[in-house]
Amino acid sequence: MATAIMKQKGIPEMDDVEEIISKISEESPYKRRPTQKRTWMTVPEMGKLLGLKKTDRYWLVHKNVFESKEIAGKIRINIASFEKWYANQIKYHKVTGEEPGKELKSWSYSVKEVADLLGVDDYLVYDLLKKNQMEAVIVDYWKRIPKESFQNWYKSQSRYRTKEDREKDALLEDATITMPEMAQLLGTTRSAVYTILDNPKYASFSYSITEFNSCSYFSV
Repeated sequence: MATAIMKQKGIPEMDDVEEIISKISEESPYKRRPTQKRTWMTVPEMGKLLGLKKTDRYWLVHKNVFESKEIAGKIRINIASFEKWYANQIKYHKVTGEEPGKELKSWSYSVKEVADLLGVDDYLVYDLLKKNQMEAVIVDYWKRIPKESFQNWYKSQSRYRTKEDREKDALLEDATITMPEMAQLLGTTRSAVYTILDNPKYASFSYSITEFNSCSYFSV
């Protein structure tokens, strides 16, 4: 009934009203624009984000580790370059708790991480670096070992083993015997065992023994 009366008096329905309001809003020069993403921040904002005092803030800016320039009489920091720097260093930490060095950690190890992988002390890794057995890069005065460099070194030697490989080796050791043990079981000499293994008849057996003995720290 009310709708019929509104139509008779030329009053638009609610749906029509909303459509008219929406159209006016779209065409209005005063309509609210979408918020643009910020590309620059002030030095105090950067310092607050990293929990730095005034002197430390400007000292970091003058190191030129990220892009900065003067805008309207004040130094501004490019946010994208700041985030790139943050992802490739581990010294500074945001007060928000966001982890630093994400990119850095994706392609390199710290000395401690390599030591933990090999189950050795840090000083041994430093000794390997000193002897140029592994390559290293300096990031914020700290040595980092590229993962590719570590893998190349690891494949070139057999003395040091990762925890995962040590576990695999332990399983292999439990499933196999050494040459002296085999000789003792057969009541013969080690040379006689090698003669047996050289026989084509025992080729597959010989292969498994040879593979086992390739691990440098097992006695043969």
